[in-house]
Amino acid sequence: MVMNMQQGNSGGETKKDFIQKYVFNNIGIKLLALFSAIVVWVAIVNIEDPYKERTFNVEVETINEDALSSVNKVYEIIEGSTAQVRVRGKKSVVDRLKADDIRATADLSDLSAVNAVAIVPELKKNVSDEPTLECSTVLKVSLEDKASKQIKVTVATQGTPQNGYSVGECMASPNMLEVTGGKTVIDKIDSVRVTVNVSGVGEDFRKRVTPVAYDVDGKAIESSTLDYGVKRVRVSVHVLRTKTIPVNIKITGKRRQAMSLSMRNVSLRRFGWPVTEKSLPISVR
Repeated sequence: MVMNMQQGNSGGETKKDFIQKYVFNNIGIKLLALFSAIVVWVAIVNIEDPYKERTFNVEVETINEDALSSVNKVYEIIEGSTAQVRVRGKKSVVDRLKADDIRATADLSDLSAVNAVAIVPELKKNVSDEPTLECSTVLKVSLEDKASKQIKVTVATQGTPQNGYSVGECMASPNMLEVTGGKTVIDKIDSVRVTVNVSGVGEDFRKRVTPVAYDVDGKAIESSTLDYGVKRVRVSVHVLRTKTIPVNIKITGKRRQAMSLSMRNVSLRRFGWPVTEKSLPISVR
């Protein structure tokens, strides 16, 4: 039994000696070596794939616009329609990113007392090592009461049809639009027009055209608050055939001494139906 105790003590001392000899012996040097190894490893990783920062210009998307429409308000962006987003991360990740991979949103339900809201950036796709995104740009808007007006759509044409053709009736569908927007903008609207290009046409056609509001001076009104209810208006254009017919003038009666006559070439133009050339008598008295 005494021998067993001695053997047990010998085993305990052996373990203790082992720990003392191989673990705690020169502990400072070992810790320094471990720290150096970690530093070298981090340096190698950063040399192969270092951190990098890039700046992207991103279009800002507004969300929760219903928060304003529910109180009969419309908004117009004054500043911050495009945001500068700084992205910092691994070079291998950042170099593959494009502006389209980043989403920048401004929550209109969080507007401050000065009608400004922070822009929040985020990545649209998953990446192996998530970078950090920062944006210091602020979206600023102006608020105004919402108003609306029903206006008839007029059709205007530009250009010249083929030789021997002419533009006939032009019809818009819908021909009435309810335009909504800021009250000051709505009050300026005198007409809503769709313009169709008829250059070189020789047959009836249909086309979808964007409506544009004009003021009393004929100047186009541009405002982000304007809403026409539709993005496009369908326009049907009727194209007519034309033909020029010579006209013979027959003069009857006697000319007074104080009267003089001068003759010029006269022609008659007919639109939209089959025509034949023939002389048309015209009497001048």
